[in-house]
Amino acid sequence: MALWEDLEFSREFDRQLGEVLEEYVDAAHKNTRVLADLSREIRDGLSAVIGYSEMLMEDAEGTKASEVGRIRESAWSLLGSVRQLESVVSEERYQRRVADILRAIAMVGTEGTDSSQVAQAILEKIVQLIDCEVAYLWLADGGSGKVIASWGDLAESGSKESQRPPFQELVRGEGQDWEPFVVIEGSHLLCVPLMALDAASPIGLVTLRRSAERSFSDGVIELASRVGRHVSTTIGQSVRLETMQLHASTDDLTGVLNRRYFFKRASSLLSRAKRRNRPLTLLVLDLDHFKAVNDLHGHLDGDAVLRRVAQTLDENLRGDDILGRYGGEEFIIVLPDTPLKPHGENAAERLRQAIEDLRFVSNAGVKYNCTASIGVATMSEEDTNLTAIFRRADQALYEAKARGRNRIALRSEGGGTGVVEEGVLLSGD
Repeated sequence: MALWEDLEFSREFDRQLGEVLEEYVDAAHKNTRVLADLSREIRDGLSAVIGYSEMLMEDAEGTKASEVGRIRESAWSLLGSVRQLESVVSEERYQRRVADILRAIAMVGTEGTDSSQVAQAILEKIVQLIDCEVAYLWLADGGSGKVIASWGDLAESGSKESQRPPFQELVRGEGQDWEPFVVIEGSHLLCVPLMALDAASPIGLVTLRRSAERSFSDGVIELASRVGRHVSTTIGQSVRLETMQLHASTDDLTGVLNRRYFFKRASSLLSRAKRRNRPLTLLVLDLDHFKAVNDLHGHLDGDAVLRRVAQTLDENLRGDDILGRYGGEEFIIVLPDTPLKPHGENAAERLRQAIEDLRFVSNAGVKYNCTASIGVATMSEEDTNLTAIFRRADQALYEAKARGRNRIALRSEGGGTGVVEEGVLLSGD
């Protein structure tokens, strides 16, 4: 009797299981997490039924054995269906994860404008989808490429030069569709070209490296193609925005900050210095007799001088200092966390000497050099903007010009001026 009660229970379980499976299918369209939890419960229940039915078979005979066998086979069949559904759920969850990461890649471009930071954030998301030991994101740079982001055990992968992607091979290859491809040279290198909308060749490349034992499947390469399209859009937008901002903020000839953007940056440094009660020094530099360079050697030579001077100034400044072109042959420099003496004075003298040491050769083969006069002023407690500091530095510049050029002049907070030649203070008011 107990056996038949168990069989009746099994039949009821079978009926209820059918209802649960209907709920299972409905849940597939609603919430994969609910579906996963439900499938686990069903699988555990079916496993219990199978185990119980096998135990019943030991005592069952004839019709009873046949009925128990039917229930067992039904349970096995249903368990197979549950496993298939679990596979569907797993694929759905994977596709959702892929979609979430691809959306995150698209959003990275809206969170920052620095292409290197954007590239690093993108690369870290790519490796969440495609497992690898080492990854690089490159931007096209002439015929080769430059690394702007990296991930993984870089020490084990060798130098970046050894990892340089085959840009020239891409350009020379068939590449009509610019799809991902794998290079096998000991290890496996998956290369994902990045294409801008109107570009004839890749603007960059993502390279993902695996060891020789771990190849990239066709499914992974197909996924890399999807990833590449999203990354191309995000990187392309970031590079274009960065280029536009660069053009808007820099001087076309020298590459240093233009006047408008310099004063914007310098004003921020002034505000920070006031808040932190830190010193700030401003330099105004003018090339001596620069008109003669244009008159004697031509404007192309004059442009070359300005570019060389700007480069020299930049090389002799610290990372936090800012350099701009005020106009013509005049440059302006802000030195944060720098008092007038001795550091501001020493910095100005170092720049003056660096320019004097430059040697130029005109297009006609004539050798010549340039010198500069520099006015130096520091922030006072009363200064609320750069105008007053700039005015004092400009007055000091004219004082240096009036006393013979190729020298620096210091304007103190109180307005006194000292002129320095060859590092020695000559006079003060």
